[in-house]
Formats: sequence, structure tokens, C-alpha cells
Amino acid sequence: MNLKQAANRLGVHYQTAYRWVRSGELVAVKVGNRYEISEAAIERFVNRRADLVAGTSPERSTVASAADDAADGLAELRTLAARTRATAQPCFDAATALVGSRPGDASVLRLVDDESGLLEAVSSYAAEPDDRAAVVGAIAVAGGFARTAAPWSDAEASGDVHVVHHMPRDLIRGLFGEEGRFAGRGVEVLAAAVAPMFVEGEFVGGLLAVKTRSHAPFGDDDVELLRDTARLCAEAHHRAEAFRRTWRSNTALRERVASCVGRGAVDHGGLGRWLDAGRAQALASADGSLLVATAGFRAPGWSGSGDGFLGRWQPGRIADVVGGVVTQVDLDPLDGRGPGAIVSAVRADDAELVMLAVEVIEY
Repeated sequence: MNLKQAANRLGVHYQTAYRWVRSGELVAVKVGNRYEISEAAIERFVNRRADLVAGTSPERSTVASAADDAADGLAELRTLAARTRATAQPCFDAATALVGSRPGDASVLRLVDDESGLLEAVSSYAAEPDDRAAVVGAIAVAGGFARTAAPWSDAEASGDVHVVHHMPRDLIRGLFGEEGRFAGRGVEVLAAAVAPMFVEGEFVGGLLAVKTRSHAPFGDDDVELLRDTARLCAEAHHRAEAFRRTWRSNTALRERVASCVGRGAVDHGGLGRWLDAGRAQALASADGSLLVATAGFRAPGWSGSGDGFLGRWQPGRIADVVGGVVTQVDLDPLDGRGPGAIVSAVRADDAELVMLAVEVIEY
């Protein structure tokens, strides 16, 4: 039978059958400028796919290796998420590479933009180089999506991974947009799964995995991998946002105190007025002793006595915190996931170190 007849027999589009032939999944013989597929080849193809879904195919021998790769990928993500500071991009890129190789053939991570409220792409990946340019091009053209676009909205509403095993055309528009769908021509979306990202109960984005080549369905292990990956991305996003908020707040504190120092009106007894009572802020002397702190300021090593808060730092370490340069210091260096602080120096006349502005990063 010819390729069109084979496609009808298999219940798929002509282009799908053609791609199976080109990939070698469906055995065909080229006669002139057309393909011929035997009945035996059709039966072998159907049986092989049924075995793959049932878990009895020889390809199942690779499952253990794939599981090990997923475990290694998650271990890397946990480390990246725990050590995220000013940006979560390394974590995002590792996440899309992980789920864009397995369980998907391509992936996109989108975050809700604070100003527009749209879902903007921040990272993408395609396992096959032939697909990579098309996927990235589709994302670039599509731009931001409304949160009401399916299947993103379905994942947000359910609060869990949303799987679409067969992709109708309207849902493909929800993945890439109308413009992106044309930019991504040549990439056939067979199935998709979206894992939502939440921070303190608020939807902040989602991680999409799409199948463009593999016809194996998304299984329970795949869904669990997506769920764990999205959770770690949400954690990294939360840490990066907390770091940036603390950085800005600490910079404002330092500038307030520095302006006072510049006028020669430093009154240690009235330092508290420069602090933001709603944040975990403190001012310390140049030797690391705590001078004043807000009620919410709590950190490892601080007993509330006002002495020795930064005493674990050697004088040389303190001297490294120079005026105008903001430095983050882990308050509990034995725990990579522990709290940290932004410490900046307040100097008089750009020379003498007067005090340190300290703010704990509240993850």
C-alpha cells in the first residue's frame, strides 16, 4: 500500500505517517518517488507501539537508565534552587533541558510578568537540533500569553500537572499562539503536559513539555518528574525575587544612613529611625557588633544581646566589605539552604568605614 493508504489504515495524518517512515519507525520501501508499506510492516509497527504503551517492549530496558538520568537531573536542580541568589536563570535552563529531553522532546518555561500579567517565556529547549530553531522561533514570535490560554489555564485551575494526550489545533495555538504556530511549522505537537508553578499559593508560571517525535504517552513517572521540576523552579524563582527585594531594600537603608553620615549628624542613639520596621534590618558597627535591629530581625548566631552578631567574621572579612559595593554573606554557611544576608558598607568621605547595613533575606 502507498503512504496515504498506510496513514488511513493507522488513523493518522499523511505527514505523521511520512515522519514515521523518515525516522525509521515505520518500515517502507521507496519505489521511484513514492513509498510502499507492506501489511507486515503495518502489523509490526502497531504491535511495537502497543508493547511500548503496555511496558513490554525491548525499549523498556532503557527505563532504568532514563530514571537515573532523571534522578541526576533533579539532584542538580535541587542544588541550583538552593543556591539561587540574584537570578534563577541557571535553574530554569537546567529544568527545560531536563524535561525537554525526557519526558518531552521540547519544553518551555513561562513566568507571569508583573507588569503585563502575561505569561512570558524565560527558557526553552528542544532535544533535536532540527526542532530547536523552530521551537525558539515560535516562542519569540508568539510573545506573551494570557493566563486564560489553554492548557496553561487548565494547569493553574487544577493546581497540578495537566496532560493533553492528543493535541487539537486550538490547543496548539494555546502553546505557541497563532503567529508562533506558523513560525514553528515543521514541528508537529503530538502531546503536551503543563506543570504549574506556585509561590505561597500564588500562580507564578508553568513548565511545558511537548512531544514532537515520541509517541509514547506521558506516564506517571513523567508527570512526577514534571511536578518536581516545576516545584524546584518555583523555589528558585521565589529565592531570586526575595534576594532582589532585599538587595533594593538594603541599598535604600545604606543610602539613608550614608546621607546622614555625609552631614556629620550620626547619632547612634537614634539609628533606629533609619530602619524599615516592616523588614528584617539591622545596623552593625565596623567590628561586627550589632547596634540596632528591627523587631523582625532574627538570624543564626544572634542572641538579641547586641554583641557579636558578626563576630564570627574575622576583621579582614569585614574590611572586604567596601563602600558602595554590596556583598551577600551566608549567616549559616554550614547549611546551603539556610538564610543569608545582604551586607553593605557605610563609609564617611569614601574612606572611613563607619558601620554596616545588614538585612536578612527572608525566603
